[in-house]
Amino acid sequence: MKSFDFIKKITSILNRNKWFANSQKRVKTVHSRRGMRLYNKGLTVGTWGNLSIRDPETNLVYIKPSGMNYPEIQVDDIVVMNDKTQIVEGHRKPSVEFNFHIAIMTDRKDVNCVLSFITKALKL
Repeated sequence: MKSFDFIKKITSILNRNKWFANSQKRVKTVHSRRGMRLYNKGLTVGTWGNLSIRDPETNLVYIKPSGMNYPEIQVDDIVVMNDKTQIVEGHRKPSVEFNFHIAIMTDRKDVNCVLSFITKALKL
């Protein structure tokens, strides 16, 4: 599967509402696993790349912690923020792109995830 096709597939999966189960732990687990898939596919390296997922029922945003490699991230490292960019849960600093990610999801209610990354693997 080409890199661009994989990105379209993963965003399609994350934008579906059906896997939200009003469980922060579940959303954090999905976030962690999808982040590792990006890493394993070579779409991100080191600390590059950020993934945010919004629960459309609560409007809480789950975002990658700043400065952490995807293989190091544990479920409890995921930072939970509200739509006013306040940290609701988490002991880590959120990605520096949290304002950008939350602004997109606030403006576009049909978007429940944002991926932003720099990669050597992507060839369009």
